[in-house]
Amino acid sequence: MNETLRDYLLSRFEKELPRLGVTSIEVLGLKWGKETNSHVSLFEIPVRFGHTRLGVLKATHKNPESVHEPLESLALQLASLSLIQDSATAIRLDQVIHSLKDTHPKYDWVGIYRLQKAELHLTVFRGPATPHPIIHPDRGICGAAVNENRTLNLPDVTADPRYLACDLNTKSEIVVPIRNSEGIAIAEIDIDSRHTAAFDDADAKALEKLAIELSAEMIRLV
Repeated sequence: MNETLRDYLLSRFEKELPRLGVTSIEVLGLKWGKETNSHVSLFEIPVRFGHTRLGVLKATHKNPESVHEPLESLALQLASLSLIQDSATAIRLDQVIHSLKDTHPKYDWVGIYRLQKAELHLTVFRGPATPHPIIHPDRGICGAAVNENRTLNLPDVTADPRYLACDLNTKSEIVVPIRNSEGIAIAEIDIDSRHTAAFDDADAKALEKLAIELSAEMIRLV
């Protein structure tokens, strides 16, 4: 992890962790905060990407159980980001996804997958940690969108047998391919919502426009 990405992530910690009540964290060579309160507890969360263990996240908090879910998500976010070779691209994509989720209340999970060695690999995301950081193109709506090279908008995920569940509360999903200069799908924007029929034509058009804008970044990564 180079200095640029390291500084960016430490800045993220400074903004996000105090709101969670986390007083210190150590993960993937990054250290933030300082333990000064004897009433907090130290706990650990494995940092994994698929079957690969990359390290461990150590944090202190008064009530570890209350922040386990967001820190589990953070651990996977950091694992995904650490695997991106181009730090500037990693930061740009992370910021785009953060902004997208932050400005759309119905977007409960927002991420980008990219094709790597004939599999879809999670690149950046915001939302709960997914059990599917790696998806075979023959599985799920994510796989179908790449294979069919078109936007797939599911107003009700329970009505499509292809749906690959990540969050039992998800009601609808939209997946938008990101294409290279030859029009081939090389990545995708994936968004889940806990609302039925959360995505309309305006959402689809805006996300397709964003996919075009992100094409150059994704070409560098695949």
